[in-house]
Amino acid sequence: MDLILDPARIGNSPWLYTMMKKLLFIFLVYHPVLASEAVVYTLGDNLKAVFSCSPQFTVVQAGVTGYYCTDEESLIAYTVGIVPVGKIEDSEIESHLNAFIEGDEKALDGKTTYKSMGMIGSNRGAYFIIKFRYQGYPGTKYAAVIYGNDHFYQWAIQDIQGLSKVDGVSIFNKYIQYFSVE
Repeated sequence: MDLILDPARIGNSPWLYTMMKKLLFIFLVYHPVLASEAVVYTLGDNLKAVFSCSPQFTVVQAGVTGYYCTDEESLIAYTVGIVPVGKIEDSEIESHLNAFIEGDEKALDGKTTYKSMGMIGSNRGAYFIIKFRYQGYPGTKYAAVIYGNDHFYQWAIQDIQGLSKVDGVSIFNKYIQYFSVE
């Protein structure tokens, strides 16, 4: 098999040869980070969410379950939480969503910097951002929570400034469209 970067195959141009080597280097170094394949997973019977690696199932506590994975190439964490809350009256959903977000904020010992209530697909929900610290590094959680089927369903992307190789907000914005509860 001939080497693709063989100067004889690219017209004996030292400049072109050097440029192709640089492009190949950039592709090999950055391709895994930029091209982590995101897959829409169906979790349980009715939840769809994106992960770039195979999600691991975990039971957090009685009735609360979750799925998580950390993309080893980009060091971005993907999480899903499923919390049974029972029937909530329409007039009370927003206050319960606020309480859910406040609980998340306390669990991370962080601060909510953005929150927007509304519809996510055909369900009531919220988008929010929490800033927190992880082992001294600033971190950000980009999340959406949906109320449906007497549960809160949360999908989140977390990045750690100085450790994560890509910005979590771009991943969140690209894949939030696939987060749904049927």
